Amino acid sequence: MARMAEGFVEIPKGYWLAPIRTNLKDQKPNEFNDVVHLMHGEKKVMSTTCTTVPGLPALKGGYKKYNSKGAAVVCANVWMYDSFQYGLHRGRMKALRAVKAIFTTRDGNLNNKAEEYGNRQLGMWATNFHASTYKYLDKLVRKWIGHWSYGCIVCNNRQEYNKIIETVGKDPISMVIIPEFSV
Repeated sequence: MARMAEGFVEIPKGYWLAPIRTNLKDQKPNEFNDVVHLMHGEKKVMSTTCTTVPGLPALKGGYKKYNSKGAAVVCANVWMYDSFQYGLHRGRMKALRAVKAIFTTRDGNLNNKAEEYGNRQLGMWATNFHASTYKYLDKLVRKWIGHWSYGCIVCNNRQEYNKIIETVGKDPISMVIIPEFSV
């Protein structure tokens, strides 16, 4: 599926991320429904659970403190080559920070589902890849997204997230969110 995404040039030779976004029908509001695969070239290195969509606080109007049009939803099916790099999320957590403009849409209909609709916008949105807790040694796997995502890709298993961050190092990281199809 990654080869069919918009902007495909080649599968990165080093590490890259392939989050799988749960289809809208099966998405449960405010829950970590998605999976992210850490890839190295064509090989899957590991997988963990995550969210690729905002949590309920953002969807229900919390987005207004950042943007009047809606909560950021990173566009699926679009390659983001070398768009993320090692840094700190909010100055406190090792993360992959967005270092290049990426496509998002804005979900502002105030319902419980994060939908990718409307005009795509290319820009820098502080949309990072990070964990759902600042506690490095935390072993709790969180169920609820809450305020952790207003547009970021967020892992809810801190221990597995730590492995990803420690593995990828400081090189730029590519990503493509792959949409799951309804059956």
